[in-house]
Amino acid sequence: MAGKDKKPRARQATQIAALALGALWLLAGTAALALSPPEGDLSARIAAESARMLQATDDAANVRQQGPGVVSDPLNRRDLPPPGGPTVLLKSVTFTPASAFLSDSELAAIRAKYIGRRVDFSGLSELVRDVNDLYAEKGVVTATAILGPQNVEGGDLVISLIEGQLGVVAVVGEHQTRTSFITNRVRFARGTTVDVPTAAKDISFFNQTNRAQLRLLLQPGAAFGLTDLVFGITEPAPQQVQFFLDNNGVASTGDIRASHIFRRYGLLGVDDTFLLFLEATEGSRSATARYDFSLTPIGTRLSFSATASNYNVVAGPSVGLDLTGRAQSTSFTVTQPIYASDRFVLQAT
Repeated sequence: MAGKDKKPRARQATQIAALALGALWLLAGTAALALSPPEGDLSARIAAESARMLQATDDAANVRQQGPGVVSDPLNRRDLPPPGGPTVLLKSVTFTPASAFLSDSELAAIRAKYIGRRVDFSGLSELVRDVNDLYAEKGVVTATAILGPQNVEGGDLVISLIEGQLGVVAVVGEHQTRTSFITNRVRFARGTTVDVPTAAKDISFFNQTNRAQLRLLLQPGAAFGLTDLVFGITEPAPQQVQFFLDNNGVASTGDIRASHIFRRYGLLGVDDTFLLFLEATEGSRSATARYDFSLTPIGTRLSFSATASNYNVVAGPSVGLDLTGRAQSTSFTVTQPIYASDRFVLQAT
């Protein structure tokens, strides 16, 4: 199945690359002319206005996840049973099996509160709740401490720690992004134990550094102690075609401006976007082709861009001078996030 999936993606990528090269070739024509300072300024103004419009359409095309990255049933802190009844002098408290999230020192601190005390069933329940409060404080919503049936007349108590084990992992709905792209970037288990705090942190980082947006739903598994992980993914539209007509062009090359944007998301399934931007006024033509994609699980992104443009002055005091110009440029950009949270991203470019 993987081989069949790669061939259509490769054909699509080849066709779009040919389209981009054709558009740039038509505009590039002969070698770029040297521009006098006024003409250079005009070329820069045209390029800046095009870049502004392109950035605005990019921002509009991006989607941002709202709300928590991990969705689960709310934790309910249980009320304690009323005090009273038989008591027992606690001599030892054993937590089993070993916890993937609670340290020995944290459990020892809870144990120390009860060892050497006479406690009734309400006191035993309070001990269990202390452990569950610690799980909740750490955001471990797939774990619970329980007090199983046992004889505690001798003062020896055993608390069972049930920490959700990994069940089924699935990505639901139609999506362009490869499943492996997601699972390589979100750490959702420590061994076979579901790790919600780390998954939530990784999803927050993922959503700040990719166009695709994730949400993780926790569901009961097929057997006791299993937790199924269901990823929901929101992506930009796979293919977008837009046309614009406005009067925001540069006055000397024509106020009326027509623009066309073709955007293809997910060609290779790595949160990648190909974009072709064409713009024309009475006296100017420009084309930009760009491809960007996520390179590493730590958020590194690469972007390749090529632009070709030409113009001639059709209005203003210098119209009789028959001023014309051509320009071509290419760029290669590497972006690396340094820190990313739900609120902001710090990155180096």
